[in-house]
Amino acid sequence: MDEVDRKILYFLVNNARTSAKRIGEELKLHTNTVIKRIKRLEREGVIRKYGTAVKYRKVGWDIHAIIMAKVRGGVAGEKEQLENIVRLKEVEAVYATTGAFDVLILCRAKNRKHLFDLIKKIAQNKIIVRTSTQLILFNYKDPFDFNPFEKK
Repeated sequence: MDEVDRKILYFLVNNARTSAKRIGEELKLHTNTVIKRIKRLEREGVIRKYGTAVKYRKVGWDIHAIIMAKVRGGVAGEKEQLENIVRLKEVEAVYATTGAFDVLILCRAKNRKHLFDLIKKIAQNKIIVRTSTQLILFNYKDPFDFNPFEKK
């Protein structure tokens, strides 16, 4: 990956709908060059997916929470052990972590009852020993706001 690739990524991370033509104009590159580079970045797995940043509270998912879980043996282990949690539609992300807890589950729920039911489902996993839930009150920066690439 070179500096041109990083500049292309800057535009795509900032807005995945930025056209290759627009990127080419900004970077003084031919549109076909930009398209070829984007396709290569996709093939190499640098670009994994394109997405949409949704304000979930505006569509009825009012609760954003972090569920931290302690697992048997103190190690999250293989992804398959957590597959039933990973597949839950309410779960945004699942991370194996260091520290007092072994797994961090970022999730969303429509209301407190929905969150309570979700916590019960997660606790039913055989390797989960206990959980601790933190409600996210405000967010000041979202993952889709992260853009370490520079425009120029």
